[in-house]
Amino acid sequence: NIRKLSNMSIAVGYPDFLLDRRVVDEYYKDFTIFTKDFFKNLRDSIMNGRRHMEKRLLEPLTESPWMTALTGDDIVYVQQANKVVVPPLWLNPPFFHYNYPAAMLYGGLGVRIAREMLRAFDSVGLSWDSHGQLVMQTGYTNRTLENLHGVAECVAASTSSLSIEDDNVIQHTAVDTAAELDAVRQTYKAYLSLLKREPQPQAASFEHLNTTHIFFLSYAGSLCSNTTSQREDIERTCGPALMGHPRLNAVLAQLPEFSDVFQCGSSSPHYPRRVCTSLH
Repeated sequence: NIRKLSNMSIAVGYPDFLLDRRVVDEYYKDFTIFTKDFFKNLRDSIMNGRRHMEKRLLEPLTESPWMTALTGDDIVYVQQANKVVVPPLWLNPPFFHYNYPAAMLYGGLGVRIAREMLRAFDSVGLSWDSHGQLVMQTGYTNRTLENLHGVAECVAASTSSLSIEDDNVIQHTAVDTAAELDAVRQTYKAYLSLLKREPQPQAASFEHLNTTHIFFLSYAGSLCSNTTSQREDIERTCGPALMGHPRLNAVLAQLPEFSDVFQCGSSSPHYPRRVCTSLH
């Protein structure tokens, strides 16, 4: 696991060679635009996409396993390349700005990156080695998976006691909730380590909050979303993760660090009454 983490890399935005005008022109040289025919444009774009898929299959590049992830909407971990890919859209507000305080970046974007890094050691990621090769599961791997499911069961029991979501939904999202909790905890530890090395200045407009407050506020804000009731019902019923508000409550109720920072009393719903062991 240490070797896998040491060999892990991160791709942030488009690599420089992809932005070269000659590369862009070569990519689109066979693409024709018909100014007054929508369906011909659609057909030609599909055919052009197929040509590039065939080319990648016949002449795979070093970047092939992770290149398509750059055009996606989410930060993802690509097992075949042992790489975390951050699409360009995440380099803009509200996710990122070079003037954001470090606490805000760690609590928002940082947690999302950590969440994907930890996928290298989940039930799927453990089947790939540090060089992106499929491996046979070992006794060590099996013990790790047993630990993951054990923690997930504990988190599910703790979340059920909060009465924030239907028990069936809590059960089928428990593994993801446990992994989310682990990502927040590991990122917070990383931020505290940064504070020891580089004390952070007080952020403007946050005069009454210290930087650890900002970390958790940024994390909470990253879970905000606005969806239709129909879409929310589909995601809640079929998705692998709890929705924003229940997700936040489930995670915070397992974080003594949050209660310490905000001085939550024993009567608070966020006070950790049953802390499950860490996954990693």
